Amino acid sequence: MDKLEHVSIMLNRRTKGKRYENFVINSIYTKLSNPELIPITQQYVRNKNHSVTNSKKYYLLDLYFPQLQYGVEVDESHHLSDESRINDEIRAEDILSSIQCKQGRIAIYNDNGSLKAYDEVNKQINREVNIINNMVLDRNKKTGQKLKWEDNSMRKTKILEKGLFNIEDDVDYEGITEIYNYLGHSVKNLGRCFVKLNDKYKLWVPSLAVQLEDGSVKTKNGWKNTLNEDKTIITEVVGDMNRCDTRTLPDGSWNENKYKRIVFMHIRDCFGLDRLRFLGVFEANDLKKSKGIQTRSYSRTAKKISFSELVSEET
Repeated sequence: MDKLEHVSIMLNRRTKGKRYENFVINSIYTKLSNPELIPITQQYVRNKNHSVTNSKKYYLLDLYFPQLQYGVEVDESHHLSDESRINDEIRAEDILSSIQCKQGRIAIYNDNGSLKAYDEVNKQINREVNIINNMVLDRNKKTGQKLKWEDNSMRKTKILEKGLFNIEDDVDYEGITEIYNYLGHSVKNLGRCFVKLNDKYKLWVPSLAVQLEDGSVKTKNGWKNTLNEDKTIITEVVGDMNRCDTRTLPDGSWNENKYKRIVFMHIRDCFGLDRLRFLGVFEANDLKKSKGIQTRSYSRTAKKISFSELVSEET
């Protein structure tokens, strides 16, 4: 997606129906007048103090600049509706791609509930513009390079040049077929979420289960895959024991071949498209059986891995 389309979507479609938020976000972006800044609207953010302040673990940040790791929250009267939207509609893929960052706030209403005057709101907007401009200058000084627009396609090109998957890289992939082909293969449609790469590694693309407000769990194909808070342990409850018991597990009888798993999980990118994000290298660490159900867990053992370790000797 090119720059014009990205900006158009972020500043219009994703803020539709929120007139004050739309005004603030567009004003900030216009006043910055920096075409190299990447704006993201409605970014999922982890509430790092949720256990102390309230029960809300995630919320939607109105405007976010990933190159600066800085965001702006617009406080409107209906702002709390974001919480119910998250509770009602959130998907595990959104949580997986959530972030934490520094942020500023712009209040639209006074404490008594009355609407602030234009000049008061504009003063807050100018304050945030100055903060962001100074952050750009500081970043340029520290890196010795001017800020440059870099979309997912550009970041992905750098990954391919380095030949290294790293969880620190902000890169999304279109699907398992694309990843598989990066590692020396040439297929049109892999058509599965688990495949052997060589005698040490397998590629795994699980879908996370979602716990709904009524306590029920929504899964894909019956497989209940969950991820712990720090994204280091995957727990997998087998969906169909008739198809996948200990005699027919992909790893052989419970992990007898000691394969490591290169894990990519589904996310929804900022445009709402289904994509994959590298989660790390995982190894099997536990198998439990209860009432005919198997629960298997995997722990992350590495945050990065080179392509060369994943290429098959046959390719």
